[in-house]
Amino acid sequence: MKETRTRSLVKSLTWRAIALSITYLAAWLFTGSLEMSLLIAIVANLIKTIVYYLLERVFQRVTWGLEEPDSTA
Repeated sequence: MKETRTRSLVKSLTWRAIALSITYLAAWLFTGSLEMSLLIAIVANLIKTIVYYLLERVFQRVTWGLEEPDSTA
């Protein structure tokens, strides 16, 4: 079974929304600035979203660790 690009993108965006919130809160705790925290969170998460999506696409080409579906079920 192969994952579509759309599914990879949706997974990436969902995780990034969660990570954006965490990064924002952590940056706010360190900087005390809401504006700087937002900038840090947006830039960091944009980069991480792109890298995660590319990693997902690379892993679609790797066959290691995949098993054939059980046809006896």
